[in-house]
Amino acid sequence: MLESLEDSERDQSMPRDDSGKLKQGNFMQALDSIRREAERLMGRSDLAPEVKAGLERIVGLTRAKFDLGGDIE
Repeated sequence: MLESLEDSERDQSMPRDDSGKLKQGNFMQALDSIRREAERLMGRSDLAPEVKAGLERIVGLTRAKFDLGGDIE
């Protein structure tokens, strides 16, 4: 009983892993899309300063170069 309760609590607190839905080779396109959306949102004047700071961090991190470990094909 205790074990099933822990499993149900874990299921509610952890989002389901849907990374298998990503097709090979589209990681960089997804990253660019996230960056563009964050840049677009940064132009809004109705956002709290901490939200804008978070968006700036997203933009900065998504502009970084990634080493994906070589050929993924």
